[in-house]
Amino acid sequence: MKFARALAEAVEVIATLEEFFSALRRTRIVVRGPKPAAAIRDFGVPITLTIPEPNTWREIVKALDEHSQTVPLKQCRVAVQEHGEPSPELYAALRERGAEVVPVRVYRWELPEDLDPLKHAIREVAEKKINVVMFTSSVQLVHALRVAEDIQLRQQFIDGLKRLMVASIGPICSEKLRENGVRVDLEPSHPKMGYLVKEAAERSSATLQSQR
Repeated sequence: MKFARALAEAVEVIATLEEFFSALRRTRIVVRGPKPAAAIRDFGVPITLTIPEPNTWREIVKALDEHSQTVPLKQCRVAVQEHGEPSPELYAALRERGAEVVPVRVYRWELPEDLDPLKHAIREVAEKKINVVMFTSSVQLVHALRVAEDIQLRQQFIDGLKRLMVASIGPICSEKLRENGVRVDLEPSHPKMGYLVKEAAERSSATLQSQR
């Protein structure tokens, strides 16, 4: 939600907010979940289509296919607000359906300036001193593996993840973990932080006991 508002703030450099909102009202708006939907409603802009959970690019494409009359794609320009990193699979699917894709980068994930806490966590996992790890985005694993490589602990880190409980926020994150040989023990019933923490806490004891 805050990133939709950041986009609106950036617009003020070249146009008034009312001009921007008026332009949005003349187009079709597709939102991935409740947070961006709330921001769009605050703008006073009607929502054409809301994507169901778990709100991945696959659900976006499926919903667009099911509502092709409401949201036509062929020969249309489709602006996609990126969520921290590009979504090449979504872009490819939209182009296959005849759309011209315009990625809009509002922010991107970067490593923190202070890497010591991350390095410490990687060493703790590698040394089997951690019982549960929770990933809330796929880029977290990408960054952790990059830092683990830099400190020559990549394989030890992956081996350590295989010996503890790994909780993943949702399908895209889980897919990245499995691509790197890491088993996913838990995906929450809803892809939200509160559900992830609650369900990981409820299941961690039984999961770790079964692993032992």
